Amino acid sequence: MSLALYRKYRPQTFGELVGQQPIRITLEQQVKSGRVGHAYLFVGPRGVGKTTTARILAKALNCENRKAGDAEPCNTCVSCTSITKGSSLNILEIDAASHTGVDNVREVIINGVHVVTQKDKWKIFIIDEVHMLSTAAFNALLKTLEEPPRYVVFILATTESHKVPATIISRCQRFDFKLVAQDALTKRVRLLADYEGMKLTDGVVERVVREARGSVRDAESVLQQLASLEEKNIADELADLLFPASDMEAVVVWFESLAKKNVAAAIDHLEAVHGAGIDAGAFLGDALYLAHHLLLAQTSAKKIAVADVDAKIFPRVQELQQRLHVERLLRLVALLYEAQDLVRTSTIPQLPAEVATVKFCGDLSQSHDEDTGNDPGTIPKRAATPQPQKTEVLQKNESVEIEKAESDAVQAEPIQPKKEGDISLPLARLQEKWHTLVTQTKKYNHALQFLLEGSTPFACENGCLTFGVGYKMHADKLRDTKMRNALVRAVEDVYGVTVRILPEVGKGANGLGNGMAHPMQPSDDLHLQELVKKFGGQIIE
Repeated sequence: MSLALYRKYRPQTFGELVGQQPIRITLEQQVKSGRVGHAYLFVGPRGVGKTTTARILAKALNCENRKAGDAEPCNTCVSCTSITKGSSLNILEIDAASHTGVDNVREVIINGVHVVTQKDKWKIFIIDEVHMLSTAAFNALLKTLEEPPRYVVFILATTESHKVPATIISRCQRFDFKLVAQDALTKRVRLLADYEGMKLTDGVVERVVREARGSVRDAESVLQQLASLEEKNIADELADLLFPASDMEAVVVWFESLAKKNVAAAIDHLEAVHGAGIDAGAFLGDALYLAHHLLLAQTSAKKIAVADVDAKIFPRVQELQQRLHVERLLRLVALLYEAQDLVRTSTIPQLPAEVATVKFCGDLSQSHDEDTGNDPGTIPKRAATPQPQKTEVLQKNESVEIEKAESDAVQAEPIQPKKEGDISLPLARLQEKWHTLVTQTKKYNHALQFLLEGSTPFACENGCLTFGVGYKMHADKLRDTKMRNALVRAVEDVYGVTVRILPEVGKGANGLGNGMAHPMQPSDDLHLQELVKKFGGQIIE
């Protein structure tokens, strides 16, 4: 079995580190001067050199042949070679993800710090993914971390510093590792390709760097896949066998539909993306990546380069830059962030992106923004049904007597709760608080809020709440017992009544006093006709 490239070519000295120049210089100065901290916290994304730097620092501190005024380990002495092999008794690496409990911390760390080193100057604990430790484990570690023996150094590494208690962070020297720049990553890829005897075209190198997204380990893993082809000369055509159409191309197709405000095509494409097995969170991340570059191109001197996207889709991205102006991009970025935040809890992975599509494109019943008088990307709210004003026909004395009689009746007769079948609510009240209801559903189910976006209340009569949604699949999901019960509870919170839920596919009839649902007429709306055809919807009579 061949050794993975990221292990085979792991940097063994400070000078071999890729990027992270400020961190490298600071640690070298500390080693040279002997002013070493007792605890370090290395923070940064995966694959940028946190654990590698920790091992190099451990080597430098315990190197037997390191000269005064020099920070680099020799990598030939017994201490250096044992650390390289992972057999050093005085360098303990702990994976906090698999040793989360307080018992593990007491057994390995707290008891281990009192074992005196045999030959090395320092006993070093490297705790990877430290944010995975339990609260009890952090509490047990705290005292030892604050006042360790003089020969002990702790090096903590994490990708999620916000999960590390502030009491731990305050006792460490913090170093923030950054994603590696494209130039440095390109040099690294070319260097390793030469070591492996591989000749890569410029296009393949750019693709490897783009796939890595600033992670050295990811770049080395991608290069390992190319090496598995057992070809010395790797051109773009050969790389396509390993890397089919990129997810970025799927994002571009989606953005093209959004630019045209073609809701049906955009949602149809999202369903195809989901069917292809592309992760919804990763897809939205790629969408934010592209939207970010489009926004930079519109507002700064930085233009989109071929290295930022696939060369095959670069012309299409340039066209998108002309069609999506700053205002639309700002709204798109906001919707993408909202969708990315909620996709983690959504029971329907593609639903947040679909809702973002509907919000961005606007009212489905209108083909042009100027027809609605609304801003682009907003869905016009249904106008409240005007209520006739009551005509004052009573004389002043009669009014006073009636009010007194009604007051006495209220005091004499206790209020009886309405039965479900007796409950009815005015349409105006439904419409007034409908947005509040949609927001309230988030308390019980995040996906429910998405399902109700753009919905319209029709009526609440005889204990039955009828409302319309834009898609049959949304109506079917709302009929699910779990969703229905959550919506009933939200209605109780907002309207104070318990009702039965009846979702329908369609729109309310404008101008009807009763506000009941009006059947969809596909001939009146080409967008809805296409949606009904694609999603298998049916007309509700």
